[in-house]
Amino acid sequence: RSILIVAATVMAGEAHAQTLLWSEEFDGGPTLDPAVWGFDLGDGCAIGICGWGNEEFQQYTDDPANVRVEGGQLIITALRPDENTFTSARVKTLNKLSLRYGTIEARIKLPDLSDGLWPAFWTMGANINSVGWPACGELDIFEMGSATGISNGTLNRRVGSTAHWDVNGDYASYGESYTSPTDLNDEFHIYRMEWTPFAVSTYIDGRDVGVVLLGAQEWAAIAGGMDDLANLEFIRGPSAALYGANASSGVINITTKRSEEHTSELQSLTNRVCRRLREKGG
Repeated sequence: RSILIVAATVMAGEAHAQTLLWSEEFDGGPTLDPAVWGFDLGDGCAIGICGWGNEEFQQYTDDPANVRVEGGQLIITALRPDENTFTSARVKTLNKLSLRYGTIEARIKLPDLSDGLWPAFWTMGANINSVGWPACGELDIFEMGSATGISNGTLNRRVGSTAHWDVNGDYASYGESYTSPTDLNDEFHIYRMEWTPFAVSTYIDGRDVGVVLLGAQEWAAIAGGMDDLANLEFIRGPSAALYGANASSGVINITTKRSEEHTSELQSLTNRVCRRLREKGG
């Protein structure tokens, strides 16, 4: 099973008038640029989190069989070389590329998830190695393959987005989900996160998945650990998940907002939250 990422992008500014800060077109092949991308390897036991904190079965590798660049795409493939072994890839930008505030998006094609595949795309605090998780903060742009999706028959349609943080030594999180009327696998879709001082909003093909409003305490907890910011942990292959990156139509991009835009942004966020509460019957 393979995940295809055509591009990732980071931009600054309003969605209709953004400035491109960085992009990855995956056109250099056949391997990723080591100046930007690195790998997590093994099963997590070497750093004290066997199963990578999620009871994952796979071993991460940098083998071309699991991760390669080809035809303008980053291709991550989960394999089962024998009955008891699973391999995949997890690519990240830790200590190479980070950001604070902006729009991050990527154009991604997922396989049929079956039962057990868990693709995702998220950012982690750039200081994760010094403070650990969840103190570093985590913003999930999307995850799929949940137990809820499996149990209710929406595995290839249910998209989740969650923020994770630490509050005085206790774990905290907030997430929302969206169930598409049609399957999302086997076609490219654009997964996007807009991050401002006031909120974190996520989308799939422009459709709201979730929004988290940031008060002073929430900001300090979620982003305070994200130095100058979230490293694009980019990927965890199909048997696991995809980590933080960004892009529009085949690219990873990053952007920022001007202070004079914040008043109208707050009003827009208020309207979005009220609309979502009405949709949920709240």
